Amino acid sequence: MNTNNIGNGVASHTDQCSGTPGCDPPSGVILVVEDDLALLKLIQKRLGEQGFHTEGVADGASAVRWLKEHSAQLMLLDYSLPDMQGEELLEQLEAHGMKVPFVIATGHGSETVAVEMMRRGARDYMIKGASFLKLLPTVVRQTLVRLDQERRLAEAEEQLRVGRRQAELTDTAGPGTAGETLAELADELSQPLAAISSYVRQCTRLLQSGHPQKADEVLASMQQIGEQADRAAKIIRRLRLRFDLPTHHGDAAGEPR
Repeated sequence: MNTNNIGNGVASHTDQCSGTPGCDPPSGVILVVEDDLALLKLIQKRLGEQGFHTEGVADGASAVRWLKEHSAQLMLLDYSLPDMQGEELLEQLEAHGMKVPFVIATGHGSETVAVEMMRRGARDYMIKGASFLKLLPTVVRQTLVRLDQERRLAEAEEQLRVGRRQAELTDTAGPGTAGETLAELADELSQPLAAISSYVRQCTRLLQSGHPQKADEVLASMQQIGEQADRAAKIIRRLRLRFDLPTHHGDAAGEPR
């Protein structure tokens, strides 16, 4: 399905995965902020072919209005917009209490711009050169992988904190036993989490190299990330069973069966 409504400042585009191996369409929306309407359509078409759902706007004011009414999993932000620069758009979003993960895109390579936007929280930085559209789906997908892994790490840390608090209050298994079990689980959990962090950094370095032939290495690292995340999920499940911790809505789908 491809629906465009550029006249109202918003373009929407969704396609199914076109037989791409390992294509797993994300559930969230990618907001594309790009004033070149022809390029905006190409970006949405390219991402749509890989299973991403996108919404497009052509200026900063439209982006702010859209985000006030909707949520975005990620924002692909053109640095130079007709009504404002990328920094001003981020400042306006912050003023409204909105914090959206974003990847910055610009037609002019600048170390100063790159450093400043990364300092402001950009998840990646892309130059709109000859390989831009080709590399874009990989950069977007890897950014979403990193965001998901960070979410899982935060959830795992919270589960450990809950477990420690409950163990301190109950400790029904005998003096010191609950604390020792938690310490062992924390130590065991730290191993897959450290591995995930390492593989994410490796994926980032490979993507930043800009060499398409590195795709196999990126896919291998992604597989390792998934395996280590499953390993961490098993440990968290053991922690829940050991201390009778509640399962939050949506957690079960992320745990191995």
